[in-house]
Amino acid sequence: MLGLVQAFQADGCAGQRLIDQQAVARCLADGVEVQQGSGFFAPAKTQKAVVEPLNKASSQVLSDKEIIKRIEDHGADAQTSKPAAFGAQTKSELVECKAVVEKAKATVD
Repeated sequence: MLGLVQAFQADGCAGQRLIDQQAVARCLADGVEVQQGSGFFAPAKTQKAVVEPLNKASSQVLSDKEIIKRIEDHGADAQTSKPAAFGAQTKSELVECKAVVEKAKATVD
């Protein structure tokens, strides 16, 4: 659970053509790993009976060889995950991003 939403699928899109990872890392801080990805989120209290079929369906789509090729043609990797794993990954990334923002004393004007 991520407060108001829960994660239920990640496709793990990460690739040189999608984002200049090295340039972004240089702008932030030493040792920051930059990845680009996407996933689906649902309201935090969404029942497993709703989330699990959506996760299963999106995993089936991302296992289709034609879909995988299309994703790879854009320089990305097709990956799937279980809701709990994606939620844990998202929480971990939020902690890391918070630390980078605090270290940089970044603000939004």
